[in-house]
Order: sequence, then structure tokens, then C-alpha cells
Amino acid sequence: MILRMRCITVFTLICMNFASAQQIFFIRGDSVCSYSLSDKKCTLISRLPPNIVSSSHEFSIAPGATCVSYTKPVPTLKERWRRDIAVFTFADHKETQLTDTPLRNAFGPLWSPDGRKLAFHCMFPTNNSSTDKIWKITFSDRNLRQFSTPFSDNSEQNVLYFTWFSNTELITLTGNSWEIIDTTGKIIQRDSLPETTTQGVFDGHFSPNVLSISPDRRFLAFITPVDDEGSENFEIGPGYNAIFICSRTNKSLIRVTDKSISITSLPIWFPNSTELLFSAREARKSHTQKYQPINIYKLSIVASTVTKLIPNADYPTFTNE
Repeated sequence: MILRMRCITVFTLICMNFASAQQIFFIRGDSVCSYSLSDKKCTLISRLPPNIVSSSHEFSIAPGATCVSYTKPVPTLKERWRRDIAVFTFADHKETQLTDTPLRNAFGPLWSPDGRKLAFHCMFPTNNSSTDKIWKITFSDRNLRQFSTPFSDNSEQNVLYFTWFSNTELITLTGNSWEIIDTTGKIIQRDSLPETTTQGVFDGHFSPNVLSISPDRRFLAFITPVDDEGSENFEIGPGYNAIFICSRTNKSLIRVTDKSISITSLPIWFPNSTELLFSAREARKSHTQKYQPINIYKLSIVASTVTKLIPNADYPTFTNE
């Protein structure tokens, strides 16, 4: 079945204006908005239906801000729920379920740089455990294929964390190394990481979307739980989560956020490869304290500063087209 997108002229002109300047796209409540870095103004792009806002998560706004993908719980007869990937297009306010996975869960969608494909995790039940594989789907015709993993000798090997390296390649974290793989499963490049890098990541992070690569391809940014001595985080359990940056060349590793905030979204690189965009909330100091609102922050790696950029906002995507 071919998914047909009907775009009206006015909407196309609006998207062209968005793409002509540096814009941050984000979600605030039931609204998809843009934020201009030049005049610091927010503009409404589209409203999301209440059922999507209340039940869905792991939102990913497409490049150009024409639609948003997300993980959608789907009730079943045999199970309470399963998860599938759906897309809501802003021009026609239409929701389309892209996957139909009765025997597995699909989650964590990420758009390719050209906005034509989605890569996502798919968890298959195997005996008493599950294996986690990466799949991709072409948005225009729903062509679904598995990203063949480089572990043909071990079908149970999980590829847990990934991001797009190009429109046809992924960079993945598996164990204590990273690999760049193409759609055939061919390993383009592989290297190890510092031993302390992925220890926390693979202890069970709350979301699979924790990894991003800088536009100059030199650095990996990722979120991982950390256990600061004498601290307890009431957002995610023992310890705190933080953003780390690892150089792909000299394998240096630095932590760039502290325990005062809990990261809630994938870190996004600015085009200059020296700043990051992410959403977070101030960490609670006790179980009785109310949850703080989620805000979007800008992190300058060179200056080692974190600045609150957009209040009451989540799932940021940075574009400069």
C-alpha cells in the first residue's frame, strides 16, 4: 500500500520558510512548534490529536518538519499491548501506522538525514528472552527491511544503540565498540571504546535513542546512567544520567552534564559540531517533590556551559537547510 501525502501550497511555503533559517523543531504539550535562533520566537506548526499525545512516546520530528513519527501502543487479544511505529503528517492531519508487528515490539524511530527512511528497534521473543534488531522502513512506500547486523555467527547478538551515519549507513554501539554498517550488513568501520564508556549504557537505559554523531563525524554523544557518590536520582532510579562525548579518533571521553538535571531526549548536534541540543528536567531531591517541567537546553562544549533555551518543551530537532 502506497502512502500518499497531500500537501497544500500554503503549507509547502511555510515549510520552505522554516527551512530557510536555523530552526529548532520541538513538541510542547499537543503542539509541534518551531523556534527561531535568530529572533527567538516560537511558531505553531501543527496540533497533535489528544489520543496521540496521551498514549504515544519517543517522538521524532522529520527533517523539514512535515510529519512526526512515534512509538504507539497497540492493544492485542493475547497481550495487553504491543508497540508499533506510526507517523502523523501535518498537512492532512492523518495518522498512518507503518509497522504491524503482532509477535514483536517496534520502538525508537529515528529519521534518516534526508527524511525518507525511518530506522527503529524491533524486539523478537526468543524462548525466555528477547533479541533486539534494527529495521528500516521507507516512508513513501512502506518498504520494510532489516538492517542486517554484523553478527551473522550469533543471531542472539543485540544491536542496542544506533544513529544514522548517512542516508544509507548506521553507526551502532554494541558491547564495548562501535561499528558503521550499511544496509547489507557490511562493516564499513569498527573500533573500540573506552572500557567505562558503555558500562552504564548497557545496564538498561530508559530509551534506546541515546546516541548521536557530530556533523564533522569526529565525536559521539550519548546518554548513560552514572552513579555519583552519595547521590540518588528520583527520576530514573539509583544514580544519575548524563551526557558523555567520546572522540572517535583518540578515544578521549568527557562528561558534559552534571547531576542537577535528568536528560529526557536524544542529544542533537548543532552544525558547528561544538554545541548540543537536548531536553531535560531539573532532578528531584526527594520522592515527594513534584516533577519539574521538561525544558530544552543548549550545551556549549568549548565553554562548558548549559543554557536553558526553550521552556516547557521536549523532543528537539535542529535543522539548518
